[in-house]
Amino acid sequence: MSGESSQREDSAGIRLKNFHITFYAIVLGMAGFALAVQKLAGTDGSGIAPSLEGGATILVYIALALFGLVTLGYLAKAIRYPAAVGSELRHPVKISFFPLVAEILLVLSIIFLERSLPISKGFWIAGTALQLVASLLIISSWMHHAHYTIDHLTPAWYVPVVGALMVPIAGTAHGFVEISWFFFAIGIAFWGVLFAVVIYRMIFHPPIPARLVPTLFILSAPPAIAFIAYAKLAGLAAPAGGTGTGYAAHAPPDARRFLPSCRER
Repeated sequence: MSGESSQREDSAGIRLKNFHITFYAIVLGMAGFALAVQKLAGTDGSGIAPSLEGGATILVYIALALFGLVTLGYLAKAIRYPAAVGSELRHPVKISFFPLVAEILLVLSIIFLERSLPISKGFWIAGTALQLVASLLIISSWMHHAHYTIDHLTPAWYVPVVGALMVPIAGTAHGFVEISWFFFAIGIAFWGVLFAVVIYRMIFHPPIPARLVPTLFILSAPPAIAFIAYAKLAGLAAPAGGTGTGYAAHAPPDARRFLPSCRER
């Protein structure tokens, strides 16, 4: 009996040790899906598919539950196998997935803009702080590296950039405009640099590993999120539940002619 118990403990330990940071990608996908459904449903029947409002709420709670479970699992790994976490931090590919935690918090802050502003602000502050720490850690790793090669470069390196571009979406709604511009500038700068390097790697070097092929979808994330972020920063998008007329009054002069509320004046 003691032998079987020991084997079960060893098996559980191996599974925990192999609980990689990439599991947070599942949570980010669920949170993003919940946000998309919430936008379709709208609030108080104002969306394209108001019948989905209840489903959106369920998806939000599922995302929160998954976030809690994955965080508990990774904390258990960090306590029991700190060397394994350190190995992931030093890994040339896996290190790019650590900002996923910050991105999940930022997506949750966007979701709760239409549900609870204090909760949204709490998620935003936590996510922005973690994004700053992760950005400094990863950029420092890139610049003081001793083990990176061109073969380590994949679209997964865009993950920190996407997180920086997400900050303004909820940040402007909470009044943190300067901080939002700061992260927007970082995201735009590194997006351009990484895009050129990733395309160079894909054309002139061996293909990325098959298991990382799905990360190619990340290439579409920076321009899409950057557009939304700039619309928020420049006052071209309406606040949650708004009509856009308040933002139109402060829109740049060259952009006002594109806004119906300004043309009517």
